Amino acid sequence: MAKELLKKIIEGVCFAVGAGVIVFFMIGTADYSRRAMNYLFQPHYLHIGDIKNHGLDITFHKQVPDTQLYTIAGSIKNSGEYNWREISVQAIIRKNGHIVNNCGGTVNNGGILKKGEEGFFRIQCYQMPTNSGNYTYKIKISYGSAYEKST
Repeated sequence: MAKELLKKIIEGVCFAVGAGVIVFFMIGTADYSRRAMNYLFQPHYLHIGDIKNHGLDITFHKQVPDTQLYTIAGSIKNSGEYNWREISVQAIIRKNGHIVNNCGGTVNNGGILKKGEEGFFRIQCYQMPTNSGNYTYKIKISYGSAYEKST
C-alpha cells in the first residue's frame, strides 16, 4: 500500500511538472508570436541620422530681443518624403568663440510635420538672460523620427 501511494505521488508530481513545462512553453510562444506580429504590422520608425537627405531645412531663425531669457525663434520646412515627428532643434550659444550654453526646443511642440509643411520652433536658454552679453549661435536639427511608410 505504501508503494502504491508513493507511486501515485511520483506520478502526480511528474504530471504537474510536465503540465507546468507545457504551460511555460505555451506562454513563451504566445509572447513571441505577439511580438512578431507587432513587428510585422506596426509601423517602423526612421530617425534623421538614418537618412542622408531627410528633407528638413531650417528656413528662418532669429534671436528674439525682448524676452527675459535668451530665446531663438525659427521655422523648418519639410521638403522630404516622410512625415516627421518629435523634431528637436539644438542651439549652441557662443561668446568670444567659446561655448557658453547648449539649448534645445521642438518643432510644433513635438507634433507631426507633414510633407510640404512648415513648422515653427522656439528655443529658450534657461539661466541665460537675453541682455547678459553679445552671443552668437548655431542651430542644427538634432532629432526627429518618421514612419517608414508615410501616408
